[in-house]
Amino acid sequence: MNYEYTASAIGLGGVLKHPNGTTTYIPSLASVHLAPTGGQGKTEISNYNKDGVSFLNARSTVFGSDSGSRTFTSGSDVVIENLNLFGRIQVTRLQTTVTSTRIFADDQITTQSNPDNAHFSMHSVIVGLSIDGIDVIPEFDLDLSACLTYEQFTRRIGGDNIGTYAAQFGVAQADLQNVLATRVQPIRGSFVSALQHAPTDQFGPHNGFRLPVKNFGYVHFGEMIVKPGRRRVNLLRIELDMGLTFMGGAYAQALSPASTSTTGSMTILSHDSNGSPTWP
Repeated sequence: MNYEYTASAIGLGGVLKHPNGTTTYIPSLASVHLAPTGGQGKTEISNYNKDGVSFLNARSTVFGSDSGSRTFTSGSDVVIENLNLFGRIQVTRLQTTVTSTRIFADDQITTQSNPDNAHFSMHSVIVGLSIDGIDVIPEFDLDLSACLTYEQFTRRIGGDNIGTYAAQFGVAQADLQNVLATRVQPIRGSFVSALQHAPTDQFGPHNGFRLPVKNFGYVHFGEMIVKPGRRRVNLLRIELDMGLTFMGGAYAQALSPASTSTTGSMTILSHDSNGSPTWP
């Protein structure tokens, strides 16, 4: 048996589409990928300021090694300090870490090749986040973050908890039930259970971990994509729509066609960590 490590990390990146038909590509900043044989990779960018995006420092690290007898660990860590997005979102510090560990007791392919033998751990930090001058405090679901495997994750979000997690993920309960019953993969959810902020008409009604912001777009918090042997975390993901407004407190909708407002998408602190044996 050989082991192939997989880990990648990115500080931020995205694309903006402007009403005049031009497109601005925000490059994949502070991005790094681990060699299949393991080791370590690191990249760092300081004092970035371009296209409405600025930060003091962004650092991404990936690593992979045999951490014990027939024990293999890979992981990634991303940090951004003093982030400012278009003068609308400011964050003092963002950090998230994901690690994956697999232990092999023997060489039996039928048992050891099961991808859900990988055990994941996660840790995230959001400090000093404000949107349009309004402090926003995400509350983390530590029980969901502590699920080591896909099987534990699906057990956690199903059963008596399914109503809670359908609301947290911003989906209909019947849709989440169907995904679990048919074992569709991967599953997208969030480890952010609530968003605390002062009353304001600048934010629309929350749809799970998805926060509509007037004349800006949708901010997704703590997004996680889970399948056996794989876990991707996007600490923040933004769907830009500068024409977004809210009608009578109902769900957010576009004020004007996309052709007359800036749209696009951005991902901030995104990483993937896993690994797998190869045979023979």
